[in-house]
Amino acid sequence: MILMMLSYVIAILVFDVYSARFVSEMALPTDWMPFSTFEELLADASYILAAIPNSAPSAYFSVLY
Repeated sequence: MILMMLSYVIAILVFDVYSARFVSEMALPTDWMPFSTFEELLADASYILAAIPNSAPSAYFSVLY
């Protein structure tokens, strides 16, 4: 009897956790990036990479490419 009740409670908990996760995934907007690598960003002409002159990112990108 106790084992059956324990399995029922565990099943309800698993279902509740799954449902909460599913609802939260559906409710929050997901970000869609049109590129996944730096090379794809450079290859796509519709985007411009901008960095403040004489800053760390500017120095990094000038050495990198």
